[in-house]
Amino acid sequence: MDQSWTQLETRCKLFEDYDNYIPLLKEAEVLLANRCSLFKQHHTILFRDNVKLNAFKLPSTFKSAISVHINGDEIPHIERDQWTFNANSTGPMTVEEGEPNYYTLGNGFIVFDKIPKSGSADIYYRANLQNTDNISKTVLLAPALNGAGNDWVYLDTTMGDQINGLDVKYYEGGGINTLQNITVNTTADLDDSDPLDLSQSVNFNFALTNDQKDVTFQLYQGGGEWSSQSLSNTYFVRTGIIKHYRIKGPVIDNDHHIALCDYAIYVATAMTDPAISDKHLQIWEARIQEILNQNIDQELPRGMKEEI
Repeated sequence: MDQSWTQLETRCKLFEDYDNYIPLLKEAEVLLANRCSLFKQHHTILFRDNVKLNAFKLPSTFKSAISVHINGDEIPHIERDQWTFNANSTGPMTVEEGEPNYYTLGNGFIVFDKIPKSGSADIYYRANLQNTDNISKTVLLAPALNGAGNDWVYLDTTMGDQINGLDVKYYEGGGINTLQNITVNTTADLDDSDPLDLSQSVNFNFALTNDQKDVTFQLYQGGGEWSSQSLSNTYFVRTGIIKHYRIKGPVIDNDHHIALCDYAIYVATAMTDPAISDKHLQIWEARIQEILNQNIDQELPRGMKEEI
């Protein structure tokens, strides 16, 4: 379940009353995310303006690649000593032009085995989380029009009114479509779903009727209309963002939200109650080790897992 900073602060105060836990909770999220590589991002490289490059700068927050896709197809990482180059007696060896088959990483760049002239690369990666509120969160959403000046959006979140006032954005018809100043609608019934309906849409009586019915959607009303009124596939689920979500809550997966309290309590009680402080420090460090062990297990090849 998603937790807001306010909800997490209330939990912390059950152990020790402290003026303002929220800065400590944000500090904890950064430490946990960066230590355990929990913050994930997506970066797209467009090749349409490329002339002769096969190496492209990665975002400054890049830590490690999860997967790389060329025009939708995933390509593997292969070290450069396994590449095929064009021999050149008067200059450096070069690679051919065309759609890349594999990549390597080095010095803050991603390097492809060919020079791409068209198409795009999508890079999914683990990133360093920075301690700023200007960070958005990627979510599933379904946009809708209500015809009364205040349009709707269904969001995959359990945050309720904790994210009231934020903006939602997604890509629509060649541009960014925005719904500003959202407010949760608590009267909508989203439980009347049909498991046999695979249309990936939500119907007009607020019932979720798609193959993602088990995802917890909530309905929000905007402070106005969607910025683009040429909506296609209204009520259909797609990917978007909640802008500056970190103002309201953590951007790492909600499995780890409660763990942030242990760090905040550890720091807040360091001077006033060393016994409680030490206890929560131990819980915090144990949680970090548990997450690191889980990460190792998830990344082991299937065959190696079976042998273990």
